[in-house]
Amino acid sequence: MPLTLSPISTPADFPPLIRCQKISYLTPPDPLYTLFCPPNRPTPEESLAEATQRQLQWHQADPTSNWFKVTTTSDGEKTEEEEEEESGLVDSQGRKIIGGALWHVYHKAPGEGGDEGGDVGCYWWPEEGRKRELADEVMGQMMRTRGERLRGPCLLLGICFVHPRYRRLGAGSQLVSWGTAKADEMGVEAFIEATKDGVPLYEKHGFRVMNEFTLRGELKDMDEGLRRLRDELTWNGFFMWRPVGGRWVEGVTVPGWLK
Repeated sequence: MPLTLSPISTPADFPPLIRCQKISYLTPPDPLYTLFCPPNRPTPEESLAEATQRQLQWHQADPTSNWFKVTTTSDGEKTEEEEEEESGLVDSQGRKIIGGALWHVYHKAPGEGGDEGGDVGCYWWPEEGRKRELADEVMGQMMRTRGERLRGPCLLLGICFVHPRYRRLGAGSQLVSWGTAKADEMGVEAFIEATKDGVPLYEKHGFRVMNEFTLRGELKDMDEGLRRLRDELTWNGFFMWRPVGGRWVEGVTVPGWLK
């Protein structure tokens, strides 16, 4: 199956891109998808439309943002239900989006010199009750960890997904390879917050697991509903680092944030 990697160059490609993102992150369910794309509208389609518009706005406002898609024009036989689902994945060139990635390219440390960084409140969450407060706590944990590690020019793979029916065909490697090549061109480190399933792919591209961590919000006096939401948003991940050039020498190579 021929696969093509290309940058997202038109707003028209965001609806199929973010629809593919939703399908990918729900198989299996990923708590971070719920954090960034909660059911914040009356229907699932309206919530998806809000998430699409918001991510487009973030991309257009962020000079570090580089979105990529992997597309194909040919695949095997599918059921009627699969055909209907995938009709929403067709991009502006008539190709089917089967994966995507968001690479942040920081020419200075995040938050310096106009590059995006710092804490982000979950303003897209409904404000009733304390749900948004809990979401803000989880988001803050993630952003603080990034701030501790991303101390200079670098690349960060913020999002990477492949449609469940098109995994293990090379799409993930194409999406990761763009960033590693860019990091090598710039002579900088690269970072990823990975799921357990993603670790083997990233290791093939020179990333190393630095530590395992858990994002888990805690508030005082949580009722049953908040405790249930806390569990739904709890995310276990692996902080991965790729040294400059992907070159690691035991006992010699030191991550930039430890120098």
